[in-house]
Amino acid sequence: MLLGGLEVVGAAVAVRALKSTDRGSRVAASLGAMASSLTSMLSAEQEEEDVADPSAVNLLVVVPPKLPQLMVPPSTDEDLLLRACGDGLLEQLSNAVPRRFGDTGGQWFLLHASQRDGTSLARLLRAASGAGPCVLLLRDTQGRVFGAFCSELREATARASSESAPSHSVYGTGETFLFALGRLALPPPPVARGNTPAQPRVTQMERSTANEHFVATTQEGAAESLQLAIGAGGGLVLDSDISGGSSASSDTFDNPPLTLIATPAEGGADTAAATVAAPDEPSVRFVAEAVELWGVDEAACRSLPQCSGALPRGGDEEQPA
Repeated sequence: MLLGGLEVVGAAVAVRALKSTDRGSRVAASLGAMASSLTSMLSAEQEEEDVADPSAVNLLVVVPPKLPQLMVPPSTDEDLLLRACGDGLLEQLSNAVPRRFGDTGGQWFLLHASQRDGTSLARLLRAASGAGPCVLLLRDTQGRVFGAFCSELREATARASSESAPSHSVYGTGETFLFALGRLALPPPPVARGNTPAQPRVTQMERSTANEHFVATTQEGAAESLQLAIGAGGGLVLDSDISGGSSASSDTFDNPPLTLIATPAEGGADTAAATVAAPDEPSVRFVAEAVELWGVDEAACRSLPQCSGALPRGGDEEQPA
């Protein structure tokens, strides 16, 4: 290649020198044709070298997301709802939450599980204190899975007995959202035969511009009247006993009742549509068989006593660092 380059340079110099005479002009034309031929040959050689050099080929490498590790106390023996729903739910939730808590390979800590910690809302809120952002996940007796991502959860502030007005605290940020797990039926590939199994799909309902009533805790007198409401109008409401609650349309998230979006498990009766159709009952009641609260801020959760000694659960420890 170096020799060929020198020949091109020499030909160019000779062309300029010979153009001063008639005979030189004819020679210059011949040398010009030679230079063009050499340039074409060099270009072809360079193209062959570029193709032969693997480093010159642009390769598209798809890196799968790193799912969060699920961290649980050593004494936790029951099956986890978040794990039982499969990696599809975990992956979609990790993509839905703010990226600093999502698919960057962090850790999510189990703060409350109804099968282990009971069904007291006061206890759930106490476990969430200081944990920061968290995922509230529920499964009702029909097998429907839904919940919310909350920028924070707070305990209710008790009022003095002389005050008749209920304690009502509204808080949270626009990162809060509601979600429901449905099933998306995909058409089968052209070469496939039969039906393609429906894939789990998280439907996410983010804030609207109507108001900023993201999360509210309300208490009237005794702890039995404590209530957690996510979204003005009751997008997702948990009673003082978190095995009971309701979901309705909410101006905050412009959502339909979550129980209408979530798909019942096989064999579960879908009675939500008939319930919500009644004009005197705009919200849909549900009975929760499992409730979990997951802290997604690794730094905040590690400072909590209930997260001390937590270990990876469900095979997440096998993910590469």
